[in-house]
Amino acid sequence: MTHSIAKVVYRKDIHEIHLPWAFNLNASEVIVHTSGNSLVLTPCRSSWEGFVDGFSVAEDLFKHDEDKSEDLPRKAFE
Repeated sequence: MTHSIAKVVYRKDIHEIHLPWAFNLNASEVIVHTSGNSLVLTPCRSSWEGFVDGFSVAEDLFKHDEDKSEDLPRKAFE
């Protein structure tokens, strides 16, 4: 894990964090959230491409072998 010290600058009602160049995010906006005592910065995506790609991974997790699947007994509605 790479780590370094970043400079925090306070200006009126905002904080600026000056990141070392090694932590270049290659983004103009980030999503900010906390995880315990940590502040997490995630680059915003400019498209839905990565979001849509995530569905194919999830789909693979939920696939099942239909030849081995069994129909469970079901109660008829009255």
